[in-house]
Amino acid sequence: MSGMEEAEMSSNSATPPPTTPQPWIVAQPAAATRPLSVRGAKLWRSWVGVLLLIVLGLSVASAAVEAGLTIRDLQASIASAQAHLVRAEALGAKLAADPFDHALLIQTREEIAAAEQDFRRASADADRFAPAQAAPKVGLKVQDARALLDMAIILSDGGAHVLDAAAPVLLNLKAALAPPPGATASTTTPQVSTSLTTAQLLALQQAVAAFAVDVAQAQAARQRIPDQGATLGASAARLLARYDQLAPTLSASVDSLRTLLAAAPTLLGTDHPASYLVEILDETELRGGGGFIGNYGVVTVTGGRMSAATVKDTYLLDGPYLAAHSRAFPALYRWFPLTSNLGLRDSNLSPDFPQNAQLAERIYQQESGQSVNGVVAITPACIAQLLELTGPVAVPGYPVTVTSQNLVQTIHHYQFQTNAQGVPSSDGVSSTRKHFTAVLGETVFARLRTLPAGQYSALLTMAQANLKSKDLQLYLGDQGAQTLLTHLQLANALPSAAASNDRLALVDNNVGGNKADLYVTQTTSDDVTIRADGSAQHTLTLVYKYHPTGSVFGDSSTFADEVQIYVPHGSTLSAASGLSRMDGPTSAPDYTVYGGQMKLSPNSTRTVVLRWTTPAHSTKGYQLVIDRQAGSLYTFAISIHLPPAVSSVQASAPLALSAGRASYATTGPLADDLSLAIAWR
Repeated sequence: MSGMEEAEMSSNSATPPPTTPQPWIVAQPAAATRPLSVRGAKLWRSWVGVLLLIVLGLSVASAAVEAGLTIRDLQASIASAQAHLVRAEALGAKLAADPFDHALLIQTREEIAAAEQDFRRASADADRFAPAQAAPKVGLKVQDARALLDMAIILSDGGAHVLDAAAPVLLNLKAALAPPPGATASTTTPQVSTSLTTAQLLALQQAVAAFAVDVAQAQAARQRIPDQGATLGASAARLLARYDQLAPTLSASVDSLRTLLAAAPTLLGTDHPASYLVEILDETELRGGGGFIGNYGVVTVTGGRMSAATVKDTYLLDGPYLAAHSRAFPALYRWFPLTSNLGLRDSNLSPDFPQNAQLAERIYQQESGQSVNGVVAITPACIAQLLELTGPVAVPGYPVTVTSQNLVQTIHHYQFQTNAQGVPSSDGVSSTRKHFTAVLGETVFARLRTLPAGQYSALLTMAQANLKSKDLQLYLGDQGAQTLLTHLQLANALPSAAASNDRLALVDNNVGGNKADLYVTQTTSDDVTIRADGSAQHTLTLVYKYHPTGSVFGDSSTFADEVQIYVPHGSTLSAASGLSRMDGPTSAPDYTVYGGQMKLSPNSTRTVVLRWTTPAHSTKGYQLVIDRQAGSLYTFAISIHLPPAVSSVQASAPLALSAGRASYATTGPLADDLSLAIAWR
């Protein structure tokens, strides 16, 4: 809270009344830790923030009313509620990082319930002053204070019911995430059902739906306060203005949580077991979606519990099917030269992950006869970070310990002991070529299942960071849940036409059948000139330097790359140099794709230049979204030349303005998507 809020808060506190024990409040041992979801934490912060603002307004309102009435009991109740909410806020901050700590959950719920009791007591006290509402001056203040009390009672009561319904869900999720019998764990699993149930999720969904009604009712009570609370004074009016700013966040968080809970029974396998296709990408053989899919697995979730994952060679899946069937590449990928028969291994040639995932789901269903509820893709960079949490892993049957530093090199070393593709290993664990990778994957997964409780918070923080960097990509078959991912900008979908008036995705696809990307450095610069009609001319310069210092693990040492740019429909390519072959433009949703192939011998450099012009758009500003390809490692610099005779120019960070030009350059590889905006008159 701000200094102003702290100054306005009273430190007086009445003794809280006893609360009625809830059936889920049971003695529990120390619980495992795992952070709340982004939506849950945001809902908590906005809910308690709104309640605190209301209480602060009540404190100011009571002072205004006191000029005409004696209301010390009412003020004491408000001060007590305020103290309980401050403690709830502090407990909630801990609970956001450790929602499975049952003691914290009990304490938080008790503080909210005690605050609600204080609000109801204050409301009863305020009823004694009902006759004063007829007074010309004091009456309006009493009415406004009553509206604030109504808001506080509605929101605290609804929030307490949500906590009641959330408790069994969190307890059963904790039990589901606990290490399996015999595994080393730092905590004891509570003696509750080890399976999350649809009934529990439905109860929570209903509680959140009821809370959505409460939020709307609280907002209706807010509308009973005329003139932005001017009768209560300037300080109260400022607090109400801040409430008005925060209230939409509360509503949006509730709506998002309702969407997630509606999908939860399917996603968590409480109705039926849920299966997820896991793709392990090799970014040293870069593809549009992050890397060649050399290995895959399937994870099944039942009642919130995740079974052991197996890792297999994609050639074992693709080979038998493609030997008897033909599956042509979609028109967008007809440029792909390594095979004419599309399998799972080559299903991620687009920078748009949902598009790749839907294709992978169809292929997997055809080749295995099994359907899945979603797709997860992970890169070695993500696995390396997991190894930072688990520590080095000794791989059973192999004289090696894998660390985050030697992960990629060790996988390649064992993978290329043989050139045999798709030959099953004698023990049935993947193929002979990728047996090591399969055993390593299963070992890392088993280690994750026995992580100490104190590392769960770091695990989720790492997962969120990897979703943002695209080293972890997630697609959910449930439409509502996938829409929520898109809304949170965690779907790794290409920006839609509505996202900006200009868009660019630079995509590299290794088509050399080797791991040459290990030794390629790439610098990218885009020089943009905004014309008077709002069109934009781009000159994109790509410099590739290829200096292998070790094996590229392939039949050829040449770096062969399909270079593509995804640009808005209606854009016109006017020049291209540095490519050995140009491919005809193709069409993707919202985009036209231009590209071609180039090849580099070891220890050489190649410069590729592409020039195009986008359609005319706004003459009052310019917006550009750069979509970073998953797995890519290139530096990026941009220079945007503004139209002549513009004035009052404003540029968003990280752009810097100087002499009619806006510019930005990364200090290292571009790590995330980039959104740039300039406005002028």
